[in-house]
Amino acid sequence: MMEWQWEPLDWQLADLLAESEQNDARLLRQSVRMLSHQMRGGDTCLYLPDFAGQALDNHERLPGLADWVAQLAACESVGDEHRPLVLDRDQAGAERLYFQRYWQYEQRLAERLTSLAKTRPDMPTDAWLDEQLGKLPLARRQAQAVRRAFAHGLCVISGGPGTGKTTTVSALVMLLQAWRPDIRISMAAPTGKAAARMQESVRGAAGFLGLQDQDQDLLAHEAMTLHRLLGFQYGKVGFRHHAGNPLNADVVIVDEASMIDLALMSRLLEAVRPDARLVLLGDKDQLASVEAGEVMATLCADDAGNPLRENVVVLDQVHRYAEETGISQLAQAVNGGDEQRATDILLSTDHDDVRLLSPAGMSWQGYLRGKLFERMDDGGPDSLKRFQVLCALRNGPSGVSGMNQWMEHQLAQAGRIPPRFTWYAGRPVIVTRNSPGLKLYNGDIGLTVRRAGQLRVSFPTIASAAQDGQRDLSTARLPAHETAWALTVHKSQGSEFDEVMLILPAEMSPLLTRELIYTAITRARSRLTVVGDAELLRQAISNRVQRHSGLAGRLKRLSPDWK
Repeated sequence: MMEWQWEPLDWQLADLLAESEQNDARLLRQSVRMLSHQMRGGDTCLYLPDFAGQALDNHERLPGLADWVAQLAACESVGDEHRPLVLDRDQAGAERLYFQRYWQYEQRLAERLTSLAKTRPDMPTDAWLDEQLGKLPLARRQAQAVRRAFAHGLCVISGGPGTGKTTTVSALVMLLQAWRPDIRISMAAPTGKAAARMQESVRGAAGFLGLQDQDQDLLAHEAMTLHRLLGFQYGKVGFRHHAGNPLNADVVIVDEASMIDLALMSRLLEAVRPDARLVLLGDKDQLASVEAGEVMATLCADDAGNPLRENVVVLDQVHRYAEETGISQLAQAVNGGDEQRATDILLSTDHDDVRLLSPAGMSWQGYLRGKLFERMDDGGPDSLKRFQVLCALRNGPSGVSGMNQWMEHQLAQAGRIPPRFTWYAGRPVIVTRNSPGLKLYNGDIGLTVRRAGQLRVSFPTIASAAQDGQRDLSTARLPAHETAWALTVHKSQGSEFDEVMLILPAEMSPLLTRELIYTAITRARSRLTVVGDAELLRQAISNRVQRHSGLAGRLKRLSPDWK
């Protein structure tokens, strides 16, 4: 019997949709409650075959699949696009229950992806492209990705850290402009910090690609958050850009695409012009979006039946650091599900860039205190990139809340911050609610600094090449925020740090997955310390994220004869 952790919203939605039901509303209430619960876990629907005939936590038993489907189909709230719930059957006959809005998102996204993937936009001759690519220091897969981005309306580029995604897209931008100097290119990412890193990385590729000083403006494109690109409208539903008012861009390039949920990806595809190019960059093996859906993983599925395979390029050659480093080998072991090799690498003395420390020992606490004091002594904005504590969970002693409290207590005990602290110089904060008026968005990280005797919070700016630097705001003006000495692994996506300390909980949790461990490892550039039990780490690596959606089936359904 599955243990269901119900939230008030689950009950409220169930009661709302069942209150006017003429038929037996009990099963409808149960089904809506389960659907709401599963969506909070990342599914876009309730996959009925998984639960048919099972006992619920109140010891009632769900009907068999056929009876369940028949009873739901007879409900007033279940039907077509004019009803709040949709019962959908895929090509294999599997039944799924959707909230109307998410059924629409999936339908529209599949249609737009299929349409863009089939589009063959104008492009230069093969001879011209061959000549230009021959001048650039690109690996075979990188050059292949550039070719596909030229040849297709949709191109998806996936790769782990150091595989050259940014170099590839920088080469693409440079060649697009060499071909058509007036081409309009927009670059975006889901969060402010991911957009800032994208912009910085693209500009930094100029030297590697052999651009002279006078030509480096070719890569001086502004990167922005997806919400800003689409035109977030405070207090209104939807974005300013949509199918009826598309983006004024010939090419749209989006980084960290694995972070984009179903709803936002659907809105993005609707806003891209039918004759434009869309390039999605990301790592298909990272954590999926916090909200429902795992679009990037679906698009990159290594499946002979995936109709988008010709639009996907997976970069698998590591360029950033030597493959014999501990971080690289550990990431490969975790991604491959080899839990024994992963723990062997962490416990071995062969690599000085990775290690596993027991939570029962005191050495990790002393090391962490030293790192905290170093960050306080540094005090500059770059200190946010040098060392970061990541936690698997939000709550508990080893979660973000507990670790932030512990670290501030250590600083107070050492006299580095005042007792009964609230604000102090050196305090890192993370924004937890979008504030378009302040140009701050959920996930943006700033550092508290003292300016002319006043405490202010300094955030990196990404508005333009001329405005690179920091933007200071009064502490009183900040939207909802939290202390960020420790971050969840989810919140760290889109960022990289010189050194990472990953804190695992004392007990196994459904949130501890292979994808979470891999994502945490790949946030570290030079050094990784894992604090946790080796057996628990092995369990986490063997626990994979499984999300249900109908997107893959819809893509196949829309292109049955497409080769």
